[in-house]
Formats: sequence, C-alpha cells, structure tokens
Amino acid sequence: MKKRARSIEQMLNDQITKWQSQNTQRGARKSALRPVITISRQPGSGGHEVARRLAADLHLDLFDRELIQKVAESAQMSAALVETLDEKWRSTLEDWLGDWADHHHLWIDDFQRHLLKVIRAIGEHGNAVIVGRGAHFILSCEECLRVRLIAPDAAKISNIAREMKVGLEEAQKHMTTIEANQRAYIRKYFNADLSDPLHYDLVINTDKLSVDDAVETIKGALHSWQKKK
Repeated sequence: MKKRARSIEQMLNDQITKWQSQNTQRGARKSALRPVITISRQPGSGGHEVARRLAADLHLDLFDRELIQKVAESAQMSAALVETLDEKWRSTLEDWLGDWADHHHLWIDDFQRHLLKVIRAIGEHGNAVIVGRGAHFILSCEECLRVRLIAPDAAKISNIAREMKVGLEEAQKHMTTIEANQRAYIRKYFNADLSDPLHYDLVINTDKLSVDDAVETIKGALHSWQKKK
C-alpha cells in the first residue's frame, strides 16, 4: 500500500512539473483546444481500457479514479495541484465552490471540497481524460465531452469473471456491489441519478462495439464538438 501511495505522489509531482512547464511556455495565452473527456463506466464495461487507449491516441493526460481519490483525500496533495492554477483563477475558486454547493443543495464536506478543487484544476488545465468520481457533474457541459460506457449484465459479469479470474456467481456479486456503491456515491455527493442519459453527451454499449470502435467513436464525437466551438 505504501509503495502505491508513493507512486501516486510521484505521478502527481510529475504532472505538476509538466503543468508548470506548459504554463511557462504558454504564458498568459490560453490554448484554444485543450479538450477534457470524462468517462463514466459500469463495472465490466471495459471503461478503463477505453480511457487508457483514448488518452494514448490523443496524447492526453489520464486521471483514473484511484489517483483522483487519493489526491482528494489529501489536503496537501490537493493544495499542491490547485497551486498550479494562475492566481486569478485560484482567487475565484472558493466563490465557485459556494455557488456550486448552493446550486446542488448540498453540504460540502472536506472530501468533497478537495474533490471539487482537484477536478476543477484538471479541467482548467485541459488535455485530460478523467475517469469516474463524478467529474461530469463538476465540469459543465461546455467544458468537457461527457461519455458513459455501459454493457448488458451478462457481458459485464463475463468480463469481470475473466479479469478477476473468479466464477460467474462471484463476478455478479462484485458487479452488484460496485454498481450500488457508484449510485450511492453520485447520489450523496451530486444529488443525481448516475444512469440518467441526460447527464452524458455520448452513451456507448461496449457489448456492441470493440475497444477500438469505442475509442474511434469518442474521437469522432470530440472532433465534431470541437468544430462547433
């Protein structure tokens, strides 16, 4: 566990160094095209692999669920990430947090406060694929392409059984637990229904499309969206 924690800290340090370098090169000028893609996925739908491939193909930074979770749990790590933003944006962040909470009729606890800051900072920098943690509820629809990956239960159970090397019954229990946790998390922190398709710009059934096809579909949607901006 400690080894993984150090690895996450190093990943964050590397990312901060990269952003600082980009900010120096960019100066006050903001790049016109710095896309952000959020990936919400059902367990067993192949969402992580799609996100990984998408980030690699488009040369975007990949922020997976575990990385965001660890940063949001650590005030020190969250502060370090927020410090990469310019001073003007940092000064408005607290006001944005209050407005966001009022709009969603939610009380912001420490974890949620850090989570909001982390994802807002990633969104501000752009060039990112963000997996899970309700990122598509934090960033506006004008800021990101919101993707949901789903599959029929039978396909998800089969995929989980293969990935975890367990029987179908255990895989089904795992799927049911994870999906219940996901729904509860989104309800608690965002007062929303995770399965509502109106929360997404693109919903893909990965039982119908391969990973390659899903990646190409998202890339096509991103290209069309950017042409309209």
